[in-house]
Amino acid sequence: ATGAAFLSKFFDNLRVVRRSEGSWVGGAQATTRFFEKRGSSEPATVVIDYRAGTARLSRGPGSPTKVEPIKFMTSDTAALPFVFLGRPRPSGPVTFAYTDGRFLRTMTLDSTVVFEHRVAGKPVPTVRYVSRRGGPKDAEVELWIRAADGFPLRIRLSSARYGVRGEANLI
Repeated sequence: ATGAAFLSKFFDNLRVVRRSEGSWVGGAQATTRFFEKRGSSEPATVVIDYRAGTARLSRGPGSPTKVEPIKFMTSDTAALPFVFLGRPRPSGPVTFAYTDGRFLRTMTLDSTVVFEHRVAGKPVPTVRYVSRRGGPKDAEVELWIRAADGFPLRIRLSSARYGVRGEANLI
């Protein structure tokens, strides 16, 4: 992804590269390797070993590796839109573990009612999930999925801390 032309007047190198590798375990996605490079910063890499119960996080080629224990199947920011794909849609709050390349985190999403969202001019029954924020500086995540099968339709990220909002419409 690259930042908008307007933003590049104020910031250098707005390019973001993310790569996610993993597998489906028990109907849920499980990240095994995640890579992220933001602009000119050092790349972040996470390698997860579920048998050993560890995640190795590193920053840049010469940085020391930090090893953290994991207890749950873990997703990542690149795979986040697909977290409900092919799974029964939860009717209440859902909490899952994920990594952004620098830290292991958890997120709780609350759902809205099923509503009609227009995709290519046609109504699609959609559910919007919104993350709970622990504090005023925490980012907010909105994930819109097709109610029938969990296919991602839209993802929005908002940051009051930085005063920005990004949106990706996946269809």
